[in-house]
Amino acid sequence: MKKIVDYGIDEKPDKAIKITIKLRKLFPKEISEFGAIYFEEGSEREKEFIDHARKKRIKISRRGAFISCTRSEITRFPFFYLSVKADRDYGQKEKAFDMSLACGGGVDEIFCETGIKQTKKIIIDPKKSKKLDIMDVPFTSNPPAFIVSKRLKDLLEAHGVTGCKFIPCLELGKDYPEEITLLHTHDESLAETADYFQLLITETVINPPSVGYVKIKDSCPKCKTVQNMEIETNPVFTIDDLRKTVFQVFNQYSTSNSGIIRIPVEIPIVSSRILDLILENKMKGIREYLGDPPIQYGIVEIRGIVTAD
Repeated sequence: MKKIVDYGIDEKPDKAIKITIKLRKLFPKEISEFGAIYFEEGSEREKEFIDHARKKRIKISRRGAFISCTRSEITRFPFFYLSVKADRDYGQKEKAFDMSLACGGGVDEIFCETGIKQTKKIIIDPKKSKKLDIMDVPFTSNPPAFIVSKRLKDLLEAHGVTGCKFIPCLELGKDYPEEITLLHTHDESLAETADYFQLLITETVINPPSVGYVKIKDSCPKCKTVQNMEIETNPVFTIDDLRKTVFQVFNQYSTSNSGIIRIPVEIPIVSSRILDLILENKMKGIREYLGDPPIQYGIVEIRGIVTAD
């Protein structure tokens, strides 16, 4: 396990960009092409960076930190953020979700989707599949929709997953009775023959995580969902905030200055036991948590157990 520290240049944007370009020549592995500056905490390279900034009178600040673990260290931590690949040709959001229930507010032409509900089963086109075992349906984050292969569904059920249910997907081009297309209508024949299933997360965390001070930049004028913000810290739970289920989601932050705020996405969490199981069985579809800085597995921070700061 190691801690990755994210740094920023505290100058006006134009000046900060010029400084970052120069710094990248000295620290090419630690400064990405997009300008993200990150170092392993306590490393010699971090010390060199801080010393260089001091000598050149460059104003830098620590913006945050992330915990990075290897594949073999996964079971040391209780929970992870569920990060999976997407297949843009696979799910059909507009046919499964009732968009008329959306708040419809928003700012700067951003449509607020708070309130939408899934009413029908996901339709898939197996011919366009990338043969992934788990993927998300693009543009579904409030609530999120995940698709799993039958072999992953069977594996998860055999290991007693909780906090979710499996709903068979419909296949594009086939005709189904209207009642069968409804989300919660069970059909035994469909369940037995389907190759793909929606993994529907049914549990929400007990209490939202703390993020410290929040600077709200934009929020929906109708439902007050915060659409753009800066938070002081990474989300941090207490162990009592989380359920003991394998899967759960959250869509709120607890802040020190604005109370509980709603965010425009539902963020999925999975237990380390099941993430390890998915990887151990070489199921395809898990992607890196962050690309910039590069964090392979997104550890859920829990006060008194694991925190980055």
